[in-house]
Amino acid sequence: MKKINEFVKDLKIDKIELNTVIRPPNDPQAKPLKKEELLKIKRLFDPDLKVELISDFTKHYEQKIFRRDLEQRIIDLLKRRPCRKEEMAVSLGVHLNELLKYLNLLAQRKKIKKSKKSSQKDFYILNL
Repeated sequence: MKKINEFVKDLKIDKIELNTVIRPPNDPQAKPLKKEELLKIKRLFDPDLKVELISDFTKHYEQKIFRRDLEQRIIDLLKRRPCRKEEMAVSLGVHLNELLKYLNLLAQRKKIKKSKKSSQKDFYILNL
């Protein structure tokens, strides 16, 4: 960390922004850091350097979710009413890109489908 501090000081930058994984990463080994973990890292920097946390900790996407669990939660949600994909992502606490993978799998298995009604073209429904 001493070498990093020296290197950064030589750059004469205004500030350092610390961030973590928010969206589902390409590397399955990459996991988001908690705010407390980023604060520990921040304290390792020289106090003369301006270091800010820029992560959005207001969204809490599930870090570990089993496929069958999420599939079942999607089906349970659609049993109650048709939903748009954006609503489902928020309601289920998963990133939209992750949700789309499961929606496509469930649609391929003919468990769900997109609504054919013109007024509900973006809605998913159970395939009864």
